[in-house]
Amino acid sequence: GLARTHSETVNLAVLREGKGHDTLLAAIPQVVQQMPEAKCLIVGGGPLEERLRAQVRDRGLADQVIFTGMRQDIAELLALADVFVLPSQRDPLPTAILEAMAMRLPVVACDSGGVPEMVVEGQTGLLVRPPDSAEALAQQLLRLLAHPEEAKQMGQRGRARLEAQFGAGTWVRQLESLYQDTLGRRARMRVAVIEFLGRGGLMHYAYQLCRALAAQDVDVTLITDRDYELAEWPHPFAIERLFRL
Repeated sequence: GLARTHSETVNLAVLREGKGHDTLLAAIPQVVQQMPEAKCLIVGGGPLEERLRAQVRDRGLADQVIFTGMRQDIAELLALADVFVLPSQRDPLPTAILEAMAMRLPVVACDSGGVPEMVVEGQTGLLVRPPDSAEALAQQLLRLLAHPEEAKQMGQRGRARLEAQFGAGTWVRQLESLYQDTLGRRARMRVAVIEFLGRGGLMHYAYQLCRALAAQDVDVTLITDRDYELAEWPHPFAIERLFRL
C-alpha cells in the first residue's frame, strides 16, 4: 500500500495532452530541492503514461513521483494528500477539482479555463500564473506544503464552497427557479443537457446532474456522443446520441 507522508501532493487526471503533466514534472525538482521528503501521486492512466514515466526516470524522480495507474479507491488516495494539484490549461469544468474539494483538500491549479470559477484564490486554493510556468507551479505548491495549517483551512473552505455552489442539488434548484420565472406557472420542466464528448470527468458530472434533475420530476434528456462511455449505467432519463467526435 501507499504510506502517508507529511508533504504529499496528488494529481488526478487522464494522462493525455492538455492536462499539464509535463509542467508538473518540471516543477517537482524545484519542490524537492526545498522539501526533500515531498512526494507526488499521479493517479490515472492514458496515452502519455509511458512517456511521463520515462521523464520521471530521466529526471531521477522515481522516489518522489509515484504513478498509481487507474484506481477505484480515489477517496482513499486523496485522503493521503495534503494538496491537490491540477495544472491542466483548457478544462471547462475539471471534476477532479470537485472531488478534491469534497475531500477538503486545498487546490493548486492553473488560472485558465473554468478553474477560476471553482478555485477562489487565497481562500480555497492557489492559482498558477502563467498557466504553463513550472516555476510558478512549484512556488504555489511549496507555499501550501510549508504552511499546513493554512492549507487545511483552505481545504475546509473548499468543501463549504462545493456544497454551496457545485452540488447537483444546487444546480437543480437554480434551474427550477429559472424555469419557473420564465414559465410563470408550475409546469413540468423539460431540460436538455448537452455534453458532446461522451467521456471524461465532465461527462460524469453531466450524468449526475441528469440523475438529480430526474429525481426532481424533470423531463430531462442527455444529448451526447455516439460512443457515450456510460451507456451501461442506469439511466432514469432519456439519451440521444447525436455527436460523432
